[in-house]
Amino acid sequence: MPLSHLFENRAYVTNPKLILEQHEIDLVNNILLSLPTPIQASNIKLISINDEYDTYKFQYESFSYCLKISLDADCESLKREAHCLENINHNIRPSFFNHGCIKIGDDIRYLITSYENAESIFNLGRSYFIENFDNFCEAYLLMQDSNKVDYTIKDLFKNVFEMADIENYFLEDSLAAIKNYTDLDKLKEFLSNMKNEILISYNNDLITENYICHGNLNYNTIISRNGFFKFINFDRCLVSQCFLDFSQIVIELGIDQNMESLLLERFCKFMNIDYGSNLDLYKKYYAVAIRQKIIEITTEYLKEVYLYASLRKDKIIKLCDRFSQSYDRFSKIPYFNDHKEFLIKTLTEPIFNTKA
Repeated sequence: MPLSHLFENRAYVTNPKLILEQHEIDLVNNILLSLPTPIQASNIKLISINDEYDTYKFQYESFSYCLKISLDADCESLKREAHCLENINHNIRPSFFNHGCIKIGDDIRYLITSYENAESIFNLGRSYFIENFDNFCEAYLLMQDSNKVDYTIKDLFKNVFEMADIENYFLEDSLAAIKNYTDLDKLKEFLSNMKNEILISYNNDLITENYICHGNLNYNTIISRNGFFKFINFDRCLVSQCFLDFSQIVIELGIDQNMESLLLERFCKFMNIDYGSNLDLYKKYYAVAIRQKIIEITTEYLKEVYLYASLRKDKIIKLCDRFSQSYDRFSKIPYFNDHKEFLIKTLTEPIFNTKA
């Protein structure tokens, strides 16, 4: 069976509902009541748990809001997103309401935006994205009508390279657990090679600062309602070349190469880019983006299994699904192809060998 059909005819039952503890409800209420204009929230829900911050939804005066909370007062992700939201065209992003630090025991950083009542592409499906691609391009074009942000592709690579250095990225206990299951040295060598191949591709052609890029377009950050598109989670927003975002989309959504060419030509038309003369530039961004994706999927999977002890099973399944969707593209990278059996064992075998 092709690995791109890894989940075909397989059913997995997970419990994605996140349980909200009373102390979390109290924390949310304390933050909102401590604002210059206090908010009396209702219907508080935990939406997601991330490495740097947790995301909540709450109601206030019949409107829905999103609250991101970090126990790290210096949380760079929230600082960056707040800065970007204030500069991005308001038509294609959540509304920005408040950002800062509040002392509740320790200093806590928070970000409050509107909660967008729209469906993600994860729920709507790849076919919906393709069928409404022109509308997506219209929204992406609106993003260009924004103020410049302070981040560049160098900042993106810095984060990716930190992930690739797993000896510094993981704690000793996690590294020991990884070593007990797989060949840690081989894994380090593989990630180091992906990093080096990005560095080889990284030259002056990739230091282009003409476009506002989202920086992390995927199933969950592209949302839509009634055919109109918006974007959420701007914590990787940067100035670069729009091919960076486009290449991330086709990899993340597993779009086949024939459709990729058709969509790229239409995307270039919207962005007023000559399609034929810029194909080589696109290929350079694509080469960087696909190696970035390999590094991210690999390290995120290791983190879920060996740091969080596989507690977030729905995230593991989604990571493996992303891996399988992109597997055919990954296999076209010679070094990946040489190590694919090792990677399949490392990234997918634990799920299918797990006994109920």
